[in-house]
Amino acid sequence: MRLFTAAALLVLGFRTSALLAAPPPLTLEPFVSGLASPTEIAQPDDGSGRIFVVEQAGTIRIIKNGVLLPTPFLDISLPAGGTVVAGGEQGLLGLAFDPDYVHNGRFYVDYTRIRDDMAGGDIVVERYTRSATDPDRADPASASLVLFQAHPIFGNHNGGKLAFGPDGYLYVSIGDGGGAGDTLHVAESLNELPGKLLRLDVSGASGYTIPPSNPFAMANAPVRPEIWAYGLRNPWRFSFDRVTGDVFIGDVGQNLWEEIDFQPAGAGAINYGWGTFEGTHCFNPPTGCSLPGSTLPILEYFHDANGGFAVIGGFRYRGSTMPALDGYYVYGDSGTGHIWAAAPDNAGNWTTTVVANTFAISTFGQDVSGELYVANLANGTISRLTPAATTIPRAVNLSTRGHVGTGNDVLIGGFIIAGDRPKTVVVSGAGPSLQSAGVPGPVPNPRLTIVSQDPLPTVIATNDNWQDGPDAARIADAGLAPADPREPAVMLTLQPGAYTAILEDAGGATGQGLVGVFEVDHPEVPLIDIATRGPVLGGDDVLIGGFVIQGDAPRTVVITAIGPSLLAAGITDPLQNPALTLVRSSDHAIIASNVGWQNAGNAAEIQQAGFAPADMRESAIMATLAPGAYTAIVSGANGGTGVAIVAVYEIGP
Repeated sequence: MRLFTAAALLVLGFRTSALLAAPPPLTLEPFVSGLASPTEIAQPDDGSGRIFVVEQAGTIRIIKNGVLLPTPFLDISLPAGGTVVAGGEQGLLGLAFDPDYVHNGRFYVDYTRIRDDMAGGDIVVERYTRSATDPDRADPASASLVLFQAHPIFGNHNGGKLAFGPDGYLYVSIGDGGGAGDTLHVAESLNELPGKLLRLDVSGASGYTIPPSNPFAMANAPVRPEIWAYGLRNPWRFSFDRVTGDVFIGDVGQNLWEEIDFQPAGAGAINYGWGTFEGTHCFNPPTGCSLPGSTLPILEYFHDANGGFAVIGGFRYRGSTMPALDGYYVYGDSGTGHIWAAAPDNAGNWTTTVVANTFAISTFGQDVSGELYVANLANGTISRLTPAATTIPRAVNLSTRGHVGTGNDVLIGGFIIAGDRPKTVVVSGAGPSLQSAGVPGPVPNPRLTIVSQDPLPTVIATNDNWQDGPDAARIADAGLAPADPREPAVMLTLQPGAYTAILEDAGGATGQGLVGVFEVDHPEVPLIDIATRGPVLGGDDVLIGGFVIQGDAPRTVVITAIGPSLLAAGITDPLQNPALTLVRSSDHAIIASNVGWQNAGNAAEIQQAGFAPADMRESAIMATLAPGAYTAIVSGANGGTGVAIVAVYEIGP
């Protein structure tokens, strides 16, 4: 028997258990913008890496290589001749790709369809196939009805989530028909589909059949054999644990309580208690309620600023970039913007922690790697959930100042995107603004050229005035706009590989310049092995490389100064005796210096790490550095001049 008791609150996991490590704080890393009211995020397991986003009005958009494609994958909106009625809780709400999508091209959508009487909006699940000629387009003529549920009175409580389970069946969530307080009295009725989680076999040529393992597959009419779970109010979002197959259901509450329901893998016929209960609390009747055989939610929260007003179910994290989050169920609230991470202790009691805050959450998404995304209904953005950037020990935001000459004597910065996924960076060049920093003779009109080195050198971007670039607004929003409008900057989403940033003067002038590489997203994807080539002259015209160690732990780096060995690379005037000095920027203290890497006290370690310079006259420093900003200065040991390279390499993972 289900009874409302004070003891029940302990079952919900509002205790703190010493057995659970706290989940890490998360950052909403901007991923893409320019969407209109995104309601769902999905990705087929087809090896393409594309992410598909549902827009409420009736379109499906594709994010490909980090870029939102302008042409929709599918458009069934009213203006395009479709039948999607959108607004409020209505619209194109769900998207799921067939497990065999790579071969059969099938996908499924859930939407509210306009009625002839213009009342409400009936719930429709349809199947489509992708275009036979263009993988980025669907075939709009391939629509085939899978499921229809009349929804004639109210516009709310449509459910709308579609997902294939590990058993290969399609699961469909439907709300209780709308209104308030289970007006139609259907949520706990086995004779009606609203207020349910359904389980369908859609492997046939059309429509659906009933999986024989459905709990009511053999029941007599009017019991509906499609039902898998019931007693739900508006199960807007549910998901499967990709490791265990367990189901998590975010069921939007009525007046006071939001809840997360849990279903062990393969366990059907569970009654979650709406509308007798709201969460663990009596709803109808308001006191003294009981419901034999119903199941408590694992989590609930109250309607206030600490909780929220409409739960958005998420995913149990099973990705690889945040090991400390593994096994935590991540979910949120559209009203307060809180994002929580919850996990059970050894006794099965669930503890939840706020790990991020945003606003207007409409849905969470999970890619094939298990990484998580969140959509903002109001501003049309998709963000990726990542570790807080400052908690990841790494070298970031590297910049180098040096003399910009003509011909081959330009300033060249090289960098590498490591890892297995794209990373967005801003590369900038500074000249005129250096004068206000006390740098004499800055290059007056710097121009920036970005070259991809893989597989062959290819120019991928140029700019000599950052405000003229297509991403000027995004560069400014990221806080990385150059100080002077004559200075260049580009924002690029780059695949893993090696790149070169070349800084020269657009008019052929010479002077001091600075090239910088700044990461914008994916802090867990390393920006590594930064090297800059430029001329080393006398006095203040040395080559200066700046870098930052970020995070909460030290990092070991090797810094090298290369000169004589450049002759073999075709550089006719290399610096013959490069001297290297490492300075901590916070107090300008000299941490280390070297002339001739074999003279370093840890020369053997430098060699073992694989970063020993090719010429014994070249310099290297290996140092373990606390988080902070540092400067590496290359000068001529005996006042010599010539072209040199300063490089920074991270050691270890």
